[in-house]
Amino acid sequence: MAQRKVRSQKVDIDIDFKQCIVRGTTHIEIEQESTSRWICLNADQLVVKGVTVGGRTARWEHKAPMNKIGEDNVRDLMNFRVKYADALRQSEYGELKIPIPDGAKVLKTSPIAVDGEAASESCSYEVSIDYTLSKPRGGLIFAGSSAPGDSPLHCYTDGQCTGARLWFPCLDSLSHSSAFELRVSVPKGYVVVASMPSAAGEELQEQPDGKLRWIFCTRSEQGNYDIPALCVGFAAGPFLRISDPGLPERLTHYCLPFPQAEQDLCFSTR
Repeated sequence: MAQRKVRSQKVDIDIDFKQCIVRGTTHIEIEQESTSRWICLNADQLVVKGVTVGGRTARWEHKAPMNKIGEDNVRDLMNFRVKYADALRQSEYGELKIPIPDGAKVLKTSPIAVDGEAASESCSYEVSIDYTLSKPRGGLIFAGSSAPGDSPLHCYTDGQCTGARLWFPCLDSLSHSSAFELRVSVPKGYVVVASMPSAAGEELQEQPDGKLRWIFCTRSEQGNYDIPALCVGFAAGPFLRISDPGLPERLTHYCLPFPQAEQDLCFSTR
């Protein structure tokens, strides 16, 4: 298989908590050998709505071998292990395959050196994907309800192995790290907490529909670093925020609202 590397990725999602639906767009700068005519990404349980590569509309093939395990009602462990290993092998290089369209703009080219000599050339493209996610089975968990006395509606990523591909297209492997930006749009009154710092100077943006967009980025005043897709995570809900008494400027605690929640949270952090 051709070598490939994600240079940077942006994910922008809008969450409908009542319907358990996510509408998202991702922009990926990917570099791979110039001889490869396909771009392969991991994307499971997502419904792809549109793809562009280098500014050109592209076709795509979307298959999810992992979802077919158990369709033949085989229940013995030996056959399950064989089928699971085969499905994992098929999906390792990507469930979403995109042929590079003619005329796609190349962002840049770079020589690939072998033993100190240029052996081939790599090309970088910007790939944009629009997608939806409805009532996910994993990766992103919706919880709570609007019923009186129940926990309020909220959601969170579960951080499981190969779980990133379950809520956004990516290269879902610990061996692939890149600069990352995450944008999450939620109703007013909701708080988003993520596994990366807030973007300096633009943490919140009000949207035309009244929602607030929270922005997080691995390029910030706190430092620049790359992370694998697996390490991208967030939680969103009407959380209460309590600054830690010992480290008020560095540590903040969050919890869902319930009777005496603030008092209990303060007590538990002493």
